[in-house]
Amino acid sequence: MTKHSLVDNFESLRRDSFGRQPIPTPTNPRPETYKPKSLITSDIKKETLWTVHQHIHSSGYFQTNCGRYTSTGTTQDFSIPPHQPFPLTALGQVLLHAKDKDHQYPAYLRDNRGPVGVDEDLPQAPAVFPNDETKAEHADIQPLRDDLDNYPSAIDAMREVRKDYTEERQLEMTAGPFHTKQALQTYLKSEDFIIIPLGRKDEGLSTDGKPKGRNIQDGNRVGLSGHIHSHTHTRGELGGIQDKRHGMSVCHQNKTPIITIKYDVSKAHRRTAIPDKDRKYMVVQLTDEQGTPEYWVNLVHTYGVASAQHYWGRTAACFVRLQYYLSNEVQYVFVFVDDYSLLVTLNNPMALAAHILLFVETYGLPIAYHKIYIGYDETYVGYITHLKTHQLDITEEKKVGLQQLADSILPGKPILLKTVATYTHRLAWAVQVLELLRAFLAPLYAFLAGHGSNDKDGKTKIRTPSALVRFCVLYIQTQLKRTPSQSSDFRQRIPGTGATDAGTGDNRAGVGGWHGTDTTNKWNVDWFMVPITPLTHAWAYKKDNDPQRFIAALELLGDVYYTEYIATKYPGCAGTHYAPATTDNQGNSYIITKHYTSTFPNQCLVMELVDRLTRADLYLRVEHRERTHNVWADQLADLDSTGFNPTRRWHPSAPLTIFDLTYKLAQQLGLDQPRKMKHQEYLRTRLEERNEQGQKRKTI
Repeated sequence: MTKHSLVDNFESLRRDSFGRQPIPTPTNPRPETYKPKSLITSDIKKETLWTVHQHIHSSGYFQTNCGRYTSTGTTQDFSIPPHQPFPLTALGQVLLHAKDKDHQYPAYLRDNRGPVGVDEDLPQAPAVFPNDETKAEHADIQPLRDDLDNYPSAIDAMREVRKDYTEERQLEMTAGPFHTKQALQTYLKSEDFIIIPLGRKDEGLSTDGKPKGRNIQDGNRVGLSGHIHSHTHTRGELGGIQDKRHGMSVCHQNKTPIITIKYDVSKAHRRTAIPDKDRKYMVVQLTDEQGTPEYWVNLVHTYGVASAQHYWGRTAACFVRLQYYLSNEVQYVFVFVDDYSLLVTLNNPMALAAHILLFVETYGLPIAYHKIYIGYDETYVGYITHLKTHQLDITEEKKVGLQQLADSILPGKPILLKTVATYTHRLAWAVQVLELLRAFLAPLYAFLAGHGSNDKDGKTKIRTPSALVRFCVLYIQTQLKRTPSQSSDFRQRIPGTGATDAGTGDNRAGVGGWHGTDTTNKWNVDWFMVPITPLTHAWAYKKDNDPQRFIAALELLGDVYYTEYIATKYPGCAGTHYAPATTDNQGNSYIITKHYTSTFPNQCLVMELVDRLTRADLYLRVEHRERTHNVWADQLADLDSTGFNPTRRWHPSAPLTIFDLTYKLAQQLGLDQPRKMKHQEYLRTRLEERNEQGQKRKTI
């Protein structure tokens, strides 16, 4: 097959969306979805290996450094060791030729396989992954158990579970069935073994419309995880949505047109063989169609066992780096578990995709063709990325899940505290792309902390969501229905610059700020100056009648007014620009960058600020400057307008609606109390709960 016919065949599959949406024809007007087979046949792989390695072996660098990858005579070693798909010697030679820092790893797998890590350390990779003792230091080591049954999810789907194990036996991933304990012990060459309880995870429908599930071997419950963690001294890295977003942003700044190539590795975690001596830790018990128990053995690492990602992550990282070596058109390569996502130039993506798949499949990656995607709108680790509009969002499935939880919270009736906790944790994940909504998480965290959601009985507590919690959830759900705006990384800067500040002294306070394009003289800039009095801003005088106690909040108020000014003066920049500003409060620059703070009343002001930014479809980018470089704003904060043009003064007029409401509701939740008082109130509540539980036990 020529490279042109390979690309043509690949293009034909792309027109059918790789089996997901086949094109109707006159003879087949309603074609069914299908799972395409790989285009890279064994003959193509052999030809590719010979071509690549003839070039490799002719290079002086390889001849000098071949070491553990020396071939005997003129025979190339393209063999694939048992129980996994990689020609490890050939893969190591390619990595060595590329001068990769982890080129010894395939030889390690070839000679040692991948120890589970129950009774020995997992191999470290200091050249590519940092050493990290966190897991070892916090390992929860418990005696291994062998008295656990399978989960109902696996028992109910036992036919599918057994079918998977039978099919994987053909791939040399499993061995079985063994119908007696003695037969199993003979195979394992060990009297002792551990049976891992099985679960079955429902993953919806596959491409062909059939139910899809994944077997989960719960190594944690039998105690494997603690032992494995105690032998883990390195930390692997996974490319998340922020990495993808950064790559998109850099390409945008460099004016490089890009498109996404995405593909999925089939059974990624089950692609590393384990040593014979560790098979005793990887036994499961199934039942046949007559209900007779039988034993099966995993011959490879598997989902649910802590060391599986350690090995697969390192293998996946090798292929990430190799894809960069393939072509200059590859701008960024990300991998998250088994999903590869590439940002490539728009020159000839189909030919590049065929080139990449030819390479990675030749060296062992089993690709799920029905999951290949080439285009501009991609779903990656639960997020949607739009390369043309530079929008990021969460999937509709995630939004439905949040709405279902919100429907339980919003009526204001007693519910499991776990419901609020689950909603909060899911939203904390979502705000990685919906960043403005992070401001509304603070009251939810405060509510959970105040009711002891982390206590041993936190999951079973029944609580009534506060009015502030319900307001935040309602606001969030309303915003989730909107089309997401362009991410801040891709926006242009509004012309000019500005600054804000707050000042106090002699029992008085003020906030001020300015903005302009001609900053050679303060006479040329627009400006505002707002006195802070007990009548207009009573909250600023709540502590000892001293507004200095709220100086950080007052400086945030200046940013709120500045946002109102920008939205009024630059309405045409909505959705495409961000507003620059400076402040001499470094803490506030962090708060605005994160759109989050847990302190009171600052969190109420951040929610007000975020609401204004949302309605104006703007972002505020505030940089920290030393006070000596913030003189004009400092002067206005001291209520001194000397040297400023009176005709260019601007007066904030919009009411602080969100602030006023959340401030009142936060007081009802007790967020205005000092932390010591809040902790004492929490202890008092816990004592009352214990006393109430004791009275119930006495009654019983």
